[in-house]
Amino acid sequence: MRKTAIYFGFALSTVLLWLVVRKIDLPRMVETVRTIKWWYFVLSLLFFLFTIYFRALRWRYLLATKPPIPVPALFSATSIGLLINNVLPIRMGDIARAYLIGKKAAVSGITAFATLAVERIMDILCLLSILAFYLLFSAGGQVQVAHRQLGALGLTFLVVLTAGILGVYLAYVYHRPLENLLHLAFGRRFPRLAEKMLDLFSKTLAGFTAVRDAHQLLRVILFTFCLWLAGATSYFYLMEAFSFPLRFTSGLLVLVFVTFGVAFPSAPGYVGTFHAFCILGLSVAGLQNYTQAASYAFTLHAMEWTSSTALGTYFLWREGLSFKAIRAHA
Repeated sequence: MRKTAIYFGFALSTVLLWLVVRKIDLPRMVETVRTIKWWYFVLSLLFFLFTIYFRALRWRYLLATKPPIPVPALFSATSIGLLINNVLPIRMGDIARAYLIGKKAAVSGITAFATLAVERIMDILCLLSILAFYLLFSAGGQVQVAHRQLGALGLTFLVVLTAGILGVYLAYVYHRPLENLLHLAFGRRFPRLAEKMLDLFSKTLAGFTAVRDAHQLLRVILFTFCLWLAGATSYFYLMEAFSFPLRFTSGLLVLVFVTFGVAFPSAPGYVGTFHAFCILGLSVAGLQNYTQAASYAFTLHAMEWTSSTALGTYFLWREGLSFKAIRAHA
């Protein structure tokens, strides 16, 4: 199953990358990148780094440990996770994040991994809200043409998300009957298996602690919006660096396209999927110059990949960790 996902990801990245580069006017692309306003580029990079910080800060409240895990430890694990996602396929960095914080703090790695599921739910909710905001307050021919397709995409994710939230809620409400059911089904014939399954179930539910506490949940929602607002600001400032005649809402839209695009299996670092969906988002936002859009996509990807890889490498060295060992555990 894992190998199939890896092969599919590499194939999808190869096809999309070929579709992207075959239409690029390379000399014009080089000239476009060469003439960008570098002070806006620096601002874009700064706000991208803010997204990593807000992701670590949000994770602190998702884990909800006592005492709380220090933010530097979470920032380190998050950065190393991004590094691994950049160089290994099928988002193995997410598993590495859970392993690292489970090793460093008094929390189960399974519980830490379960909090990443809450992260995904919060992220999808926030991105759907951003998409709704864009469709509500933006106008123009391109938006009207894409209105139905974007609405259908949002509705599909909303249905899936609602089913996921309902499943989590039911697991919380009926966790005692579920535990009893597991014990009855496996306890007599396979006592060790039943014990392991119950332990796994309880540790997984512990990862959803923040959902039960209103104050914790509000903090998680706040930092989720801070995270994606910083991301949209990073995208917008890079648009300013290229002198694109686009508004801040365009940064929001392109962010939504890229985020949903990189959710597909791909080669390490989201090569191909990142570029294709970024260009698609820019075209929907109203930028019809393909070479300019490709210049933006490749610059944005290079900025995010290089900075997150450098940051993750630094923390890997500072923590005295072995990439090989983390990879094996992941």
